[in-house]
Amino acid sequence: MPSLTVENYLKAILQIGLRESAEWVSAGQVAQALGVSTGTVTTMHKTLGEADLVVYRPYEGVCLTEAGQMLGMRVLRRHRLIEQFLVETLGLSWDQVHEEAELEEALTLGGDLVGINNRDLHTFETSLDTTYRLLERIPVGVQVVTESGFSSAAQVLEMRGRGVHTFLIGETFMRAEDPGAALATMFTDD
Repeated sequence: MPSLTVENYLKAILQIGLRESAEWVSAGQVAQALGVSTGTVTTMHKTLGEADLVVYRPYEGVCLTEAGQMLGMRVLRRHRLIEQFLVETLGLSWDQVHEEAELEEALTLGGDLVGINNRDLHTFETSLDTTYRLLERIPVGVQVVTESGFSSAAQVLEMRGRGVHTFLIGETFMRAEDPGAALATMFTDD
């Protein structure tokens, strides 16, 4: 069974290709869709190429192989079925189900760590409510990494108060004049 990361890349490549009616998908397109750097995407493209899930061409991008396309379709289909179940059976609205479906997929793979991205990768807006909403669905013993949307020590303290102690924060520190000082301020024990 491929990792959740591999599944997410294949799903993104498939969706971009379908949306753009293109056989080849660039690293930049995948980076934007997944919210990661193009260097990270290029590394994964090479890995997917070695696994015969894509054809990788430097500076051009990737094209899904038949195996990659089948796996990508299976992942996308599973994601859509989970979304449909959440809307029709649990009564969630369509704007809530994407994160819920992603969480369900991650939890079915097992493991003791799950990341919750507070940045909506369609609109790029951030809301800590994403983590707050999904926390109740995380099983005991699974560590949560909350990602994006933090700009103050008060937000970190609030999240810690809810049992989340692992954070992925980038933009706030990158924009700070002194990233080290910003880090120290945000994670003060006061």
